[in-house]
Amino acid sequence: MNGSAKTPLMRYVERMERQPLERLLPNTINDLGGPVAAADRLNIARTTLFHWMDQLGVRYEQVVLMPGDTLEIKPAPSEVSWN
Repeated sequence: MNGSAKTPLMRYVERMERQPLERLLPNTINDLGGPVAAADRLNIARTTLFHWMDQLGVRYEQVVLMPGDTLEIKPAPSEVSWN
């Protein structure tokens, strides 16, 4: 996490959701369609969510596709985790 420890609120959310924020945030954002809905679902301020995303290196990108287009998301080689 870029050298800084997780806050008590971060640890609390991880315990309540039973998964690390590094996995929880992208999954929740994707499942609910964006960070605003994810912040509401996690019962945290939107600014807090965006701060956590910045701290954890979680990126949010929007893409518009033409009918029939597809998109494949792959982790960058340096971001692959073998855990």
